Amino acid sequence: MSESKRKSESGKLFFLLVQLVSLLGSKVTHVAIGFWIYSHSRSVMDFSLVLLCSFLPNILSSFISGTIVDRLHFYKTFAVGDVVSAVVMSLSALLVFSHPQTSIFLYATIFIVSAVSALQWVALQAYLPGAFSGPNLIRATGWLSTSTALATLGAASMASFLMATIGLGAIFLIDAATYLFSAYVVWGVLPRDNKTIPHDTGEGILSQFRDGLAYLSGQRDLFNLILLFVVLNFFAGINTNLMTPLFLERYSAKYAGYLLGFFGLGAMFAGMLQTGILSIARLRHNIPLLMMIVFIEDMLIGFFNAPPLVATLMFLLGSTIALINTCTTLVMQENIASNYRGRIFAVSRTIGWIALPLAQLLCGFVTDKISLRFFSGDPSGFLGNLFVGVNLFAVLLFLAHLIWGRKLAFRSPEGVAEQPA
Repeated sequence: MSESKRKSESGKLFFLLVQLVSLLGSKVTHVAIGFWIYSHSRSVMDFSLVLLCSFLPNILSSFISGTIVDRLHFYKTFAVGDVVSAVVMSLSALLVFSHPQTSIFLYATIFIVSAVSALQWVALQAYLPGAFSGPNLIRATGWLSTSTALATLGAASMASFLMATIGLGAIFLIDAATYLFSAYVVWGVLPRDNKTIPHDTGEGILSQFRDGLAYLSGQRDLFNLILLFVVLNFFAGINTNLMTPLFLERYSAKYAGYLLGFFGLGAMFAGMLQTGILSIARLRHNIPLLMMIVFIEDMLIGFFNAPPLVATLMFLLGSTIALINTCTTLVMQENIASNYRGRIFAVSRTIGWIALPLAQLLCGFVTDKISLRFFSGDPSGFLGNLFVGVNLFAVLLFLAHLIWGRKLAFRSPEGVAEQPA
């Protein structure tokens, strides 16, 4: 391997490593805000708004992100986004230090940073197939899953510790520093030969979005897979609303943080398998089955209280979700022409995530109303029973799909040709 080629590969690998640092800072901030708001209000609805402000921007931003990614250099999209996020986190830290009487700015912080993150996610998914190929693409995608898992693993426990020691304002400043470091690496270290995605069609945002939707509708299996994700994310929105309050009611905040961390540990384990041991090709046709297994694990988490058993189930849950995400990403990367990747990832993200914030908002409102009107006993028992019931229904729904549906079949990577712009 030539010296220039070696430097290029090292730069790309270093960039992927840095994303772990940036992800960790971002996830710690999100968890800390959620802990802070629920501990002050004890309202599932208020906690739902945190999640809503985290996921809703992914839909709104994804609507235009495909056009932006297909027109701009990767490093401009990614580095400028990091700088914007760093500025927002710094301003939020100043507000925290000034002791405001309202938490509205915390919702605004999550909303803006999540919108930028959605744009960067589309850019990264479009970038990877051009920077890596073959087994290296699988390893790179697996590493991103591992990075997300590592960040999730440390986020809950770190958020609990940092909230008790340095406070929310200092957490914001640390997060801002990680964004600035990521921007520096993208702009100054990442090799320029892989930064450009030169597919500027000159079309407007709405035209490109419709174009991407038309392309996707012609890929029946991909479209069906995305529709399954709509159902998955609807129930996931309910689960994310209920799980943290359930753990906070059952255990202390610190202990709840450790249990949530086992989710990241499981995802990290699955990500490490994906980088060289596990054959993803054998799993990509069984994504619906993996989705059903997710809800079985969630149902058992709601049923059992023993921390060792819950920790084991959280580990398995993290592993299963990591496998689903990697399989789905690889299927899309391998079955979408390169000049359509930005638009298709944006369209699929919009469709796949549209149910998530709706479910979160509905769950928070209904849970608070039911709890206040019909239940006055142990909150943990009420939340646990509700958690079990929701996931049992989801298991039956996916079981019916597996019995009466058809197996997903995808083309080989070699069968994907460039499409005319």
